[in-house]
Amino acid sequence: MREEHPIQLEDIDVFWRKLNFQSCKLIDDSLDVVEELDVVRQQLQSHPPAQQKSLLSKIKAVLTPTKSTKKPPVVQQNTRGRPTTKQVQERLDEASRIDEELRRSSFGDANTCFEGSRQSKYDKPRHSSYVPSQASQQSVIRSQKPKATLSRSKSSKKKETRDDHGFPLIIGDEYVGIIERFKSDIPPVFHPYVSCIRDVMPDGHCGFRSVAVGLGMDQSSWGRIRRDLVQEMDQNESIWFPIFEAWAAGYFYTHRQGLIWDSVAGCGENHWMDFPFAGLLIAQTYGIGVHLLTTTMGASSTYFPILSPPANQQPLFITLTHVNENHFIHVKLEGDYPMPPAHGLWLTHRRPHTEQWEDMYLPRLEWTLIFIMEDDLMPGDDMHIEPVQQGPRRRQRPPVDTLQGHPYLEFPDGTDAARHCQKLRRMHVGSHASIDWDAMEEIAETPRVRRFIPIDSPWHRLFDLAHTPTYRELLVEFISSFTFHPPGEPVPIPYPGAPPPPEVSFRLAGVQRSMTLAEFAVRSGLYMQEEIETEIYTAGLVVVEKPTLVGFWQVIAGADHWEHDKSKGRVSFVSDPLYRYLHHLLATSISARGYSREWCTTTDLFFLYCLLYRRPCALAHGLAQYFASGHHRQERGFLYGGAYVTVIARSFGLVPHQDPHLRTPAIMPTRMGMPSLWGMRVIKRFPVGPRFKNREGGVWREEDLPEHFEDVHPPADPADVVPVEDPPEDLDGAAGPQPPPPAGAPQFPRHAIRGGAPGAALHPDVRARLDRLDDLVGWLVRAEQDRREREGLPPIPLPPVRAPHQQQQPQQQHQPQQQHQDSDSDFDA
Repeated sequence: MREEHPIQLEDIDVFWRKLNFQSCKLIDDSLDVVEELDVVRQQLQSHPPAQQKSLLSKIKAVLTPTKSTKKPPVVQQNTRGRPTTKQVQERLDEASRIDEELRRSSFGDANTCFEGSRQSKYDKPRHSSYVPSQASQQSVIRSQKPKATLSRSKSSKKKETRDDHGFPLIIGDEYVGIIERFKSDIPPVFHPYVSCIRDVMPDGHCGFRSVAVGLGMDQSSWGRIRRDLVQEMDQNESIWFPIFEAWAAGYFYTHRQGLIWDSVAGCGENHWMDFPFAGLLIAQTYGIGVHLLTTTMGASSTYFPILSPPANQQPLFITLTHVNENHFIHVKLEGDYPMPPAHGLWLTHRRPHTEQWEDMYLPRLEWTLIFIMEDDLMPGDDMHIEPVQQGPRRRQRPPVDTLQGHPYLEFPDGTDAARHCQKLRRMHVGSHASIDWDAMEEIAETPRVRRFIPIDSPWHRLFDLAHTPTYRELLVEFISSFTFHPPGEPVPIPYPGAPPPPEVSFRLAGVQRSMTLAEFAVRSGLYMQEEIETEIYTAGLVVVEKPTLVGFWQVIAGADHWEHDKSKGRVSFVSDPLYRYLHHLLATSISARGYSREWCTTTDLFFLYCLLYRRPCALAHGLAQYFASGHHRQERGFLYGGAYVTVIARSFGLVPHQDPHLRTPAIMPTRMGMPSLWGMRVIKRFPVGPRFKNREGGVWREEDLPEHFEDVHPPADPADVVPVEDPPEDLDGAAGPQPPPPAGAPQFPRHAIRGGAPGAALHPDVRARLDRLDDLVGWLVRAEQDRREREGLPPIPLPPVRAPHQQQQPQQQHQPQQQHQDSDSDFDA
């Protein structure tokens, strides 16, 4: 530039080369506001009402930003030291006031904006279904509580964290607020099974919003839920009208009118969800089960469809929880959770074929009890249980006979199978529970469990096959016709030369079948064919002496806790959590029962002893005995074993789920996984993960079982003991010396005959009756022999005469009255 050289055109940037210095003309674009707003209005009308409201609020916020209810975050000016109790309460009150303004501006006049002052107090809103919004839920709840004096001790500075013990399936400290907010409204028995708590908008439609969430829809679909329920009432008016009118005159139309609401605004109390009839309508409309959990509206209850049976093997269940006495939320339950009892309205108005709902879930319906958990009990304390069902317990009444006339259940009149079937087809059928190996892996117990249950062993197959569907018709037919004659035991023969009866016989799918116990063991899936000739099968124990079993109980629980008069003990005394878990598996498989699983019977103790001490156990023999005694169970009880009957049916080539004669849906098994372990209160979450816990709440440390232990004999009953100083006089002669018992024979003082040789002090009246019976039997035998002789028939072969016992001739002197009384006690013993 100083040299006055001209600037070349290529040295100028291309941007400046394209500049136009001509005068620009402004284009006057006229805007038709009315036309543009019409376009916006048309677009708004194409959206649902909830979206229209949201879009309008955004438009208003742009046009009038000064009236926005959004506030800048509060910045604490003084950050030194902890706030005082008064400052904390003022902040909570301010948060409550802001939340109140937000609620009123959302559901009040669209042009209203509250500018509440700092002195305004939080008043409970008149809308009784209101619950504070998610943003201020924790502060509002705390502000409603009375002020408390904060302790300045170090123990009060503990950080607030999630309650693992109460809600183990909800993981994360971010859920502390919602848990603290609603845990008192959810019955404690359901806490271990809650995996999600979903609050909905409290605008009067909260019940319908919660149903929409449970069905997998957005909560804004509450209007569709209302319309569906109205449509159900209209389509089946002839069925619903008498049900509603039986409750109150005109209630059908009152309830129907309460379901109708066409506005997007909040509704009044007359249009809220009204239980219990809402539960029946929801269940029937969508073909699902509905749980209502509550601590304020009486007892929690379950609702099933009253007109239609289950459409599949695993129908959907949704759970509503009534909170704050005026609001509904959605709660998700997972696992083998206990179900609230069926509501009385469903029990009254259901159709007969809908009882399949109750049959499928009856064990879980009966399980719902409000009880004091084991953690609150000292060892030896009994649980205080209180049934939540209103009226008499359901176990008092067997189900209605829905299998009458079934082709598989037709037996000849007068036979044992016909009598058994008439009783069994009215009994409830239980669902088996199998071991959950994923849960064992999660709590790091798989190696220890595998020591007791090796892979591909009979015990492994027993627990694994329990996870098989049960078919009611096949189970009833199987147990009704099942007979078992253990090998080696004497069996009655109907006539001389008759072949012995088979060891195992039954009828399945209308076909009579007979087999040996070994073949039954293979077809039931418990043993492999190559194991039948080995000690795994041949050396299996059938029975263990009772003193040995009671001694084993002393090892795992303490003999003082065994109730000898009832021959059972409480499982809560067993110290090892794994042993309790294994007992529960036994009580739902080979010794299954519907009730009293908190007790360990002698049968349970026998199988548990063989399992823990790894003794060979005759599982096929035990299963056959279980089936043979099935018809002896009380009619209000449960039938089990259906999983193994299904396995036997499949071994004959039957396909139960394709059988057109099976009318009722299969009863699906469950696995005793993490929810079951949390429900049993045997695990706890530690830094290393969930583990078995001990009585003190620490990590359980395994204790080895002793190789040998002493037998424990039941204590003698003082009423059965005869005084030694005054022995009864021997009427039949002097008693001979008693031979010593064989080695290893069980000794039960309660069952021993005291006072002399058997029959030494027999009452004269009893002796006379025995002589009379002996004369009658001899007379009948002589009469039958004379008849056969007259007809030219060979005589009946009589059993060989036994050698008489070496004893002195009975003395004929009269016994005094005092000696009669002593002999009575001996006879009773």
